[in-house]
Amino acid sequence: MPSTTTPDDAFVVDVADLHQRDPVSPYQGRALAGVVRGTWLRGVQIAGAGAESPEPRGRLLNRGVNGGDA
Repeated sequence: MPSTTTPDDAFVVDVADLHQRDPVSPYQGRALAGVVRGTWLRGVQIAGAGAESPEPRGRLLNRGVNGGDA
């Protein structure tokens, strides 16, 4: 998925702001360089300012399903 970033911007990691299942991060409290400002999927902006919809637009791929062995 293509995304736009601002590599010169920085942010401090706060696990409360992360979209993941695991409630911990080894980066908690650390300042990191580079901020993702938007993400596109099939020509539609799906994340960031101006995103059309928060609804999922991709499809779930499981190991061993859809012909994959990975």
